[in-house]
Formats: sequence, structure tokens, C-alpha cells
Amino acid sequence: MLSNQLRPAKSKSPQARGIILLVLVILAIVAWRLVLQSPTPARPVPLRRLASIPSTPEATRIIAQTAKVYGSCRSYQDAGSVTTTIAGRPQFDSIKPFQTVFVRPDRFYFTYKTIRGVPKDHYIVWATGKQIHSWWSQEPGINNYTNLEDAMKRPRAFSGGSGQTIPRLLLPQLGGWSLKELTGVRLVDTEPIAGVVCYKLEGSNKYHDTVTVWIAKESYLILKLLQVGQIQGAEARTAEVFTPQINKPVNEEVFTSGPPKA
Repeated sequence: MLSNQLRPAKSKSPQARGIILLVLVILAIVAWRLVLQSPTPARPVPLRRLASIPSTPEATRIIAQTAKVYGSCRSYQDAGSVTTTIAGRPQFDSIKPFQTVFVRPDRFYFTYKTIRGVPKDHYIVWATGKQIHSWWSQEPGINNYTNLEDAMKRPRAFSGGSGQTIPRLLLPQLGGWSLKELTGVRLVDTEPIAGVVCYKLEGSNKYHDTVTVWIAKESYLILKLLQVGQIQGAEARTAEVFTPQINKPVNEEVFTSGPPKA
């Protein structure tokens, strides 16, 4: 005779099975509601969205005043250099001295020369009114243009930034990014450059590079600009240094100078 433990269990009645099924359905509904009501985990803010942070009022004022000074000056001239370094890739480092001369409304001269890095090129743009020309050491002959924008496209791309930063402020109709388009700009500190007390501002450009700019407190002229970004995973640093003068006499021979004399 089988013991009670070994006897097969009696099958549940249809009523009992219905109750069990109902309980399971209720539990499933409750669990689903708990899932829907549970808070969604917060997602980290992508780094690139940081560039959308508004600029501080004081930084905005300084940038606006700087743009006004460059946009209204009668003449401008400077000489400086651009130094580019890429971490772990010294073969791509470069040094490019440059010169900018401008007399409003339409006399313009810009040149840069690569003294370290490749190619060892030299570029010149000179313009008086509608007489706009360029010369590049990598190509024979003189190029003629109907507008300065076209003449500046190549030096803007290969000068390391010097063909962009100041020319765009002097002549806003030129293309490329402008200092006025920086986002998330804040006043970091005051700091001397070559003995001149400067506002030190930091923000982001449209390429999401960190841009630090030193602007003289008294004149609102730019003395240095540093861009730090990434190139194929390596940190790239480009420093532009300026020695600006505005509303001073200019040697106007540069506007008709042409290519370097042989």
C-alpha cells in the first residue's frame, strides 16, 4: 500500500485553476505598472552639449567691445606667429610667422611663411580696391580675384589660423568662424602678455575646440589666442601671438608689393 506522501495529488478543480490564473494576471499588471512608474536613469550630458552653455555677461561685453574696436578702426597692422603642436606626432608640428596690414575700406595685405613643418610654403595676398591678387610658393604665377573672400580661402586653411582670426574681425563679410561666435565664454582671470594686462577668456568654437583668448584691458586688442582640440585622438594645440597696432601710419607699399623679389 502506498504511503500518503507517494500518492498522486488530486487534480485541481476548474474553479481553483481560475483563481490562480486571476492572481497571476493581477501580479503581472502590478509589476508592469511599477516598471512604467519607475524613474528613468539620468543620462550623462554629452560633452559637445557643453558648448551650448550661455556666455557670462562680462565675457559677452568684452567680446562685443573687441569686435567693435576691430570693426571700426581706420587701420590695423601686426606681425606674429602661429605655433602648432600635436601630442606624440612631432612630425606635424609647425611654426608660421605672419603679417597683416589693413587700411579701411579696401586695402589689405596678408602673408605667412612656414619655417618649421611641411610644406615649407609662403603665401601672400595683396589688395587695393578691386585689384586683388595672391601668390603661393607652391604654384607658379600670380592669381587674380574679384573678391577678397576667394583670395583668402587658401591662407585661411593653411596659415594655422592667422588668416582667419583677425581678418574676420576687420572684415566681417569674410567667411569662417569669428571670435564673436564663441559659446560658453567666461572671464577666467586677468593675466599679462608681454607686460600688457589682459582679460583671459575661455570658450568653445563651432568645432568644439577649447579657445582661450587674451585681450588687452585698455585697448581691447587681441594679443594671444590658444585653441586646443583633438586630431585623430591626439591633442592639438595652436597658439597665435599678435603685436597689434591700430590707427597708426601704414607703409602702403605693401598693398601693391606683389610676390617676393627673386
